[in-house]
This record gives sequence, structure tokens and C-alpha cells, in this order.
Amino acid sequence: MNRLRALVGVGVGVGVFVVTLATHLPTDDLVRTALAHQTPAGWPTLVFGRARLGLGGVRLAPVELRTGDGATLAAADWAILAPSLRSLMGGGAGWPWSARVGMCAGTVDVRVDEAASGHVAHVDWRDVDLGRCAPLLKIGEAIAGITTGTATVRFAADAPPVAEGRLEVRGGSWRASGRLPGVEVLHVDPVVVRWRLGAGRVVVERLDVGGPDLTASGGATLSLADRVAESALHATLAVAPGPAAPPMIRALLRLLPPADAVPGAHALAVAGTLGAPLLAR
Repeated sequence: MNRLRALVGVGVGVGVFVVTLATHLPTDDLVRTALAHQTPAGWPTLVFGRARLGLGGVRLAPVELRTGDGATLAAADWAILAPSLRSLMGGGAGWPWSARVGMCAGTVDVRVDEAASGHVAHVDWRDVDLGRCAPLLKIGEAIAGITTGTATVRFAADAPPVAEGRLEVRGGSWRASGRLPGVEVLHVDPVVVRWRLGAGRVVVERLDVGGPDLTASGGATLSLADRVAESALHATLAVAPGPAAPPMIRALLRLLPPADAVPGAHALAVAGTLGAPLLAR
């Protein structure tokens, strides 16, 4: 009984301590100072409205990730940041830092640690609703679907980041906006993408698109520009009508040459830019 009372007393004491800190410390200013000190040069800046200290870390809401010129890369309803207490108590910088982010009706978990040549970030996201997100790539497309995936990003001083990852989209759709005659919305489910980033290029090593309107497989390369919509695009795909393909989709696909080694599919080559793709000849 005495031991139980002691444990309860310790718990109450810790709770009072945390509440006191959260109530009296200038948490907003402290967190902004810490983020400015710990964010490596060239990294995007984390901007937030209010900060609140809790047992699980520091909760920020709302949150934006911005580039050096102030452009918003991503926005979130909230984020909980937590350093390694063991590292901090040992006089370190708190690596690895972890974060859980609530955005687009889903969650994103991030863990950033030091590496031999810089830092490495592991990112996992679940059930992110693309239809409820601001267009992260600013390409002006009406895209919807639920995405889940994972990525590993490596940062080195004075060098562009390199990354690789995999994502899946369920219940995907794309509003054609008059680009496909007779087709208002194109539905696909699922979409699976395996990709890597390096030397200013995103390489889609494997793209697999399921029906109902269209099936496709292949790869693509995106040469990144300062404005993402102007990034040069090159894709080679084997496409076929899905089980519920509209008549116009079937008619358009019949205009394409047959795909090599994929019975019943047609070869589709896409060039131009991400914001204005064109059929390649």
C-alpha cells in the first residue's frame, strides 16, 4: 500500500510539474528558437500558430512547412514533436527527433536522425485523403483518393536530398477537365508507385494502375524545375481499358500502337511537363 501511494504521488508530481511548465513557460518562443537552431541550413522551415507542452512532446497547431521564399510545401492541422530525451540529457541535440502529424484526415509519422554524411528521415503515412488536401505540387489537377506509403530521405550538407519510397492510392480519381473527350472523371483503384529521387530527378521505377476505367503499367522520369508544374515529364506505359471503361476510353486506346510483350495493351508515351503533359510521338 505504501508503495502504491508513493507511485501515485510521483505520478501526481510529474503531472503538476508538466502543467506548471505548460502554463508558465513561453512555449511558443522556446519552440521557435529551438527549431531555428536545430533546422539544418537549406531545409524547409516549420511554421506554427501555437505550441503546447505535454507528456508526449510539444503539440503545434496549425502547422505549415515552407520553403526559403515563403512558399507552402505542406500544411497540417497539428503536429507533435518529440526529441530523444536520452540525447538531450546527455548534452546532445535531441536526435533522433520524431513527429506525428495530422493532415488531410490521415496521419504522418516522421523520424529524423543523424547520419554519417548528414541526416536521414524515415516517413510513413496512412489514410491521407488527397481530396481533402491543398494541392501539394501546385499542378492544378483535381485528384482524389486515399494514400498510404513510406519514404526514406537522406540529406547531406551542400548537396540535394536523395530519397526512395513506395505509395499506394485507393479509390483514386482524376477530373479530366475536358482533356479526354466524353470522359469527365477517370477512376483507378488501386495505384501502386515505387519511386526514387536523386540529382534533381524523380524516377518512377514502377507504376501499376488498376481499373475500373483504365489499367496501366510502366515507368516515368520527372526532371524537377523551380516551379513543379514546369518539370519535364517522360513516361512510357502499357495501357488497356478496365472492366468499366467508358466507350470513349476504349476508342482512344485503339488509336495507339500495341504494347510490346503485354497482350491486349497499347503503348502510350507521354512528354511535355507535369502541368501540361503531351502525347509523345
